[in-house]
Order: sequence, then C-alpha cells, then structure tokens
Amino acid sequence: MSDSTVLGTPARASGPGAVPASLWLVMIRASASLAFALVLLAFLWGRTINHDTAWYLVSTRKWLEGARLYVDLYDVNPPLASYLTVPAIWISEALSIGDVNGQYAFLAALTGISLFVGDSLLGARIAAGAARRALAFLGLGAVLTLPSLPEFGQREHLMALFVLPWFIGQIPVSPGVAPRLPARVLLAVAAAVGICIKPYFLPIPIAVTAWHCLGRRSLWPLVSAEALAMIGTGAAYVVATALFHPAFLADAVPTARQVYLSFGLPDRVVAGNLMKGCLPYLAYFILVAISWRRAAMPGLLVAGILAGLACYLLQWSGFGYHLVPFWTFANLAVLWTLVQSPKLTPLAVGALLATAGVGALAVHRGTYQFRALPEIEAAMGTAPSPRSLFAATTSVDAGPLLALQLGATWASRYPQNWTLPGALAGLATTDCAAEAETCARLRAILDRTRDADLTDIATFRPEMILIDKRRLFIQDRSFDWYAFLAADPRWRTLSASYGLAGSTANFDVWRLRAAGS
Repeated sequence: MSDSTVLGTPARASGPGAVPASLWLVMIRASASLAFALVLLAFLWGRTINHDTAWYLVSTRKWLEGARLYVDLYDVNPPLASYLTVPAIWISEALSIGDVNGQYAFLAALTGISLFVGDSLLGARIAAGAARRALAFLGLGAVLTLPSLPEFGQREHLMALFVLPWFIGQIPVSPGVAPRLPARVLLAVAAAVGICIKPYFLPIPIAVTAWHCLGRRSLWPLVSAEALAMIGTGAAYVVATALFHPAFLADAVPTARQVYLSFGLPDRVVAGNLMKGCLPYLAYFILVAISWRRAAMPGLLVAGILAGLACYLLQWSGFGYHLVPFWTFANLAVLWTLVQSPKLTPLAVGALLATAGVGALAVHRGTYQFRALPEIEAAMGTAPSPRSLFAATTSVDAGPLLALQLGATWASRYPQNWTLPGALAGLATTDCAAEAETCARLRAILDRTRDADLTDIATFRPEMILIDKRRLFIQDRSFDWYAFLAADPRWRTLSASYGLAGSTANFDVWRLRAAGS
C-alpha cells in the first residue's frame, strides 16, 4: 500500500521524536487540495451559473429573509438543496462578492475537502510511487469536476462531492490501514446527506450494500454501523422535513405526483443522450468485460457504475446533468485502471481511450451557457435593467437566472410555472366525461397557478414582465400565455399598467409605465 496514514488511523514515526513521514504526506495533500480549490475558484469566478442553482440562490436568499418554503416559494424539490445553499449566501454576505461567486467559493471549498479526503482514502488502495500518487490526485480532481463542468452546483454535482469519499472508502483495503469506526461513520453520514438531496440517488447506497452482502455472503452489511448511520441520517431528514416544512409533504409532493412527469425530453432524445454519454467508455467497458479476471478491478466500481446508470434511468428526463452520477463512477473506474496498471496493457489502452473521450466530451460541453439571453436582451432594447422581474415561463433560465443576470428581484413564488405543462397534458389526454374528478383536480391546479401568478404580479408590481413564447415542455403548441392569464379578470387591470417594450420570436418584454403615463 502507498500510504500508511488514512483518515482516522494513527501515523507512525520513524524514530523517537521524529516527525512522521506520513505527516508530510498529509501536509502535501492538504496544500495540493487547497491549490486545486483555488485554481478551480479562479476558473469559475464571474461565470454564469446554471439555471437550477440560480433558483436556489434566489429562493434561499428570500427564505433567509423570511419567505416560507413551499408557501411563498413553491418548489418541487425537497428542502435539502436550499439548506446546502445557505453557506453560499453567508459567504456572499461576509465577503461582498455576490451570490454567484459566493456559491462558487463554497463549491470550490467543498471540492477541496472532498478531494483531500478522497485522495487520502484512494492512496491507501493503490500501489506505491510518487507518480501514481500524483496521477491519482489529479485524476480524482478531474472525476470531481469534469462531469459537472456545465452544471456546477447542480444537485447531482453536490451528491458526487458528498458521496465519493465514502464510496472510495468502501473499496477493500487491508485492516491495518482501514479508517477507524468513527471516521467511517462520519463518511457515511456525509454520503447520506448527498443521497438525501434527491430520492433518485438511492440506487447508490443500495448497490454498494448489495455488493457487500453478495461478496461476504451475509446480510450483516445491512446492519453495519455505516449502514445504520446512513439510514438514521435519512430518517432524521424525513422527520425534519415533516416538522419544519410540512407543506412540502402535504402540498408540493401530491401536486408533483399529478403534474411533474411532463418535465422531460422525448423518449428518443432521452435514449440518445444516454448512448452519447456512454460512448467514450465503450471500448473500455468491453475490455473490462473480456479481461475481468486480469483487470483486478473491485466489483464495487461496477456496482457504482450501474447505480449511476440507474439514477439516470429512474429520472428518464434526458437532461445532461442526470448522467453525472454515471460519469463520476465510470471515470473513477477508469482512474483506478490507470493508476493500477503496471504496464500498457490492452485494458490500460482502453482506459486511455476513455480518458481522451471524456476530455473531448468535457471540451464539447464546456461551461454553462445562457443561450436565451441574447434574444431576451434584444427584446429588452436599450432601456435600463429592471429592478424587479416576473416571467410567464416554464423554463428556469428565463426566470431566476435572468433575474440574477440583471441584478433584479425575482417577483414570483415559482422557479418556473412547473405545475402548468403536466396539468395541460393531463387534461388533453383524459376523458373528462369518464374521469370528471381527475379533470377537476387538473383544472384546479391550472386555476391555482394562474391565481398565484397574478397575485405575485399584483404584490410585487415588477418593473418588467417577460412572456416566454417558447412553450418549453408544453405539448399543446397552441397554448398562449395571454389567453391563460386573461382567464382571470385581474390580468386586464394589471396589464394596463404595462407597455410592450420589445418583442422577438420567443419573447415579449413588457415594462411598467411611469406613474401618470
């Protein structure tokens, strides 16, 4: 083994009063992790953040200022993502660097910690040698960052940062260098936090536990201290959600069950994105299957890859960031092969080809791009940026992300009108004569959405209203926002205070008229 010091194990001195050699290794690893985090922060600084993370920055700030989650801020996702955004807001306030850079600072710090702990654990599981240690460190840094480069801060990315050290710690190692029980439990709790961000991440601990049970031919892994710590953390989270955010379980979840499945891409696109995401690893996976006995690869890595694939399949929405769990574990397997191969074997060649493919994919994907912004700016014209913004939209980019970009207050309780596409699709596919109750529930959701939109406009009186004519995720291409809003008589009165400032193929921009005009 290459490292006698693993998280939670004592360092060994070479003589009386001597500084343990392993302590120097810890200091070098800590310094390298800090340097990696700082370089990452410098790379991310000032870049546009992804739309979902933009919503959490907007909503978490409102929540900290007194708004109520799932009442004044009507999100479809569990509350943990909001709690994990609080440090970004605190950093932003403390350093006066803006919420986006505050989020990047938090993510860079979290990446550095995850890299330090993960590399400490990985170092105990690979062959000795400074070159291999350096490759393992840099490779693990790439594993933690490259898959999420266009979506830094997405929930899949956060999950990987919390889970990967624990996952590496599950790879078998000789008892003399295994972490002590308190450290293993702490890693399990951290991993459970990552898993709790989304229920779709549950295949990961299930796959790891199943692999342990099969390998040991025992059910004891189900009641190990680590498993119980994860189960306890998850149970505590569910109880805390029920106690502190009862509206999530009582309102948001039942509503989402009726309407949220409409948020996703067509099946052929979902399948196509999966195939494109797997393509860089094709030769490597084939070679692993052919040379499994000689590959010396822990079966746990295969379990992780399959679990990551299950995360994508369960969501079946086709969004690129849903592949992050799969990419993370696949990249970790590739890294394992590279650092463990004593020479250039066919499997090592396959790993190098996969590395090249991953690099090419990362360059192709790049960083996050707000593609709708130029057209929105064209519709806005030369008028000053508004101080507040409402958007009639089913896409988060035209709402909270745009508000962040403009430095405007987001004047809506929704990240986007997420209740709308599913309710419309449900009505279009339901025989209302035979299922009158179902249609009544769907119409009530539409009425509630409209009422919320107009109430928010009346309450906030936003300086700008954006009408998004792209109709993303809405199957009925004849849907018209103006007709939808006009079904409430308040729209005519409220809209009279606004004038059309500009229009493009996809967006209309309305500006609040000056008093007396």
